[in-house]
Amino acid sequence: INAEYMGEYKATMQEFVVVVRREFIAGVMCAIFLTIIGFFRVYVFTTSDSSLAPVYAVSLSLFLIVCASALLGSGLPFLLEFLQLDPEHAGPAIQVIMDILGVLITCVTTQWLLHLSDTAD
Repeated sequence: INAEYMGEYKATMQEFVVVVRREFIAGVMCAIFLTIIGFFRVYVFTTSDSSLAPVYAVSLSLFLIVCASALLGSGLPFLLEFLQLDPEHAGPAIQVIMDILGVLITCVTTQWLLHLSDTAD
């Protein structure tokens, strides 16, 4: 958001691809790092000795949420600019959208992985 006002880029499709690609790569690197930390944190505090499915579910959810926030955080200002809206509104919108999307991703991922775990037993 600030980069546009500082003149670092213009809201063009070419710049959109460059910025989203760069931010997605950075987001994936952050997601990998946070997922490893999250995996060990959940593993240490898990009370169930029989299954690692909850650990995998939370770790995968964390990875997907960080990747989604990187994509949304880099793409939404462009989308608002393309729609000729103020890209400054992207910050609060990203917070609200990621709150909702984070809960949705966590619920769907854990339900899917825990269901797979139940059918495998």
